[in-house]
Amino acid sequence: MYDARDFSVIVFRTLRDLMTTEMSDSIARDLEFTPISIQSDKSLNGNVAELWNDTNPLVSWLSRLRGPLNVTTDRFLRRAIEEGGGLPNGMTPEDAIQAVFHVTKADLSPTSERMISDILPPEIAQLWQTA
Repeated sequence: MYDARDFSVIVFRTLRDLMTTEMSDSIARDLEFTPISIQSDKSLNGNVAELWNDTNPLVSWLSRLRGPLNVTTDRFLRRAIEEGGGLPNGMTPEDAIQAVFHVTKADLSPTSERMISDILPPEIAQLWQTA
């Protein structure tokens, strides 16, 4: 079953894996207090920063210790598919990722938008640019 919240968390976790701790913290500050209210999915009501910050304490702790990972387009998509839960019929992983990007970009400063664009694999960066 598709859960937009779970899918968003996995996309955000993968994005954070591409970043330094400082960059991730900067993005988190941009997203703080940004309300989202999607009436069609009550599970998304809340704060974007709540989705950005990892709720798994072990993953969160480890990600602060290690440097950025080299995540390819294939790995980014595979993680979204395998860890993000199922997608609604007719929706591709690219469409779902782009939807997460669209909501996220609306709440970021231009500097943060550029920082994210610069670290993404080329095909994922294209999804970011068109979101």
